[in-house]
Amino acid sequence: MSDSRTKIEFNPAELISTVTGASGDDYIGIALGSAHNRYSPKLCQLDDDVLYGPGILNSNFWFCGSVLDGQGFKKENCLWTESIIADVDYGTEGHQKPSPFETMEAALTHMLSIAIKPSFISCSGHGFQPVYLLKGKCVYAEKVAEVFHDAKLRLYQALRSDCTSSPAAMFRVPGSVNDKSRLFPDLAPVRSYIVQPLDLSVRYSPQEIIDALPPVPRRVSPRAVSQNLGTEVKVPPDFTNISQRIKDMLACNHEPGTRSESFFCAVWALYNHGFGVQDIEAVIRQLPWALEKYENRLVGEIERCLSKPFIADQDETVVYPKALNKIVRLETV
Repeated sequence: MSDSRTKIEFNPAELISTVTGASGDDYIGIALGSAHNRYSPKLCQLDDDVLYGPGILNSNFWFCGSVLDGQGFKKENCLWTESIIADVDYGTEGHQKPSPFETMEAALTHMLSIAIKPSFISCSGHGFQPVYLLKGKCVYAEKVAEVFHDAKLRLYQALRSDCTSSPAAMFRVPGSVNDKSRLFPDLAPVRSYIVQPLDLSVRYSPQEIIDALPPVPRRVSPRAVSQNLGTEVKVPPDFTNISQRIKDMLACNHEPGTRSESFFCAVWALYNHGFGVQDIEAVIRQLPWALEKYENRLVGEIERCLSKPFIADQDETVVYPKALNKIVRLETV
């Protein structure tokens, strides 16, 4: 951890002030911790000694992306922010779930390819944390927060960001140590570093982000079979109106052992597309193989599929059942 990237060119308090909009007596949230202890959150102000202590960057060190009310660290304690911060993972080291990018280069290339460019980029050693400064303060209690939240979700989707959209989310301070040996005993600590210096001139309004990026597809969330599944829907059960993607899932030429999987995907895709149980049955009943396979239990099979939960990616663009090989991309459905 002694390479040239470990040198930090700004004070942590200055960065936190810039991205949150904190000043004077405003409260900010930080958290310190070693690999063997859960991090300890602290409420402090920009002039508190804890931010300037010797060796503070030689441990895990996080900060909250919002100014707080001084009463706690939850969503309801967040007052405002002046940035959107994301987390984009790559590779396999230091992650408990698959990363969207295999290499650092692939993640960085993708991040810089979207229409909204970052104001600042740091690397945690296992992923990037791009910061997008805003042209003004976003106060969560005001109406503008709805536009801000939409912009944030669109940006996360475009980045394939592995990050909660909560205003109380914590982010790693550049220059601090990233020690995950409690979770990954064989993983050596690394130090986070700056990839792109802070550029105060790169700022956006939430509306500019919305105008530049596509909307987030509707998320498929876990549902249990209920009486609501059989209600009428706006979309008519016309097979000719269904996308080719769903038709391919319902085709009969799948590899042996994958037809049930494809049937499961197609049922959920149709349901998310606005079809109820009766309408899904009307669509699938037109397929000879479906009647041959399920005969009089087609409705029961559809309800059984819809009773199984789906897992959604962080960016909410990809959903898949727990033991599924084929991924269903909602944007193509």
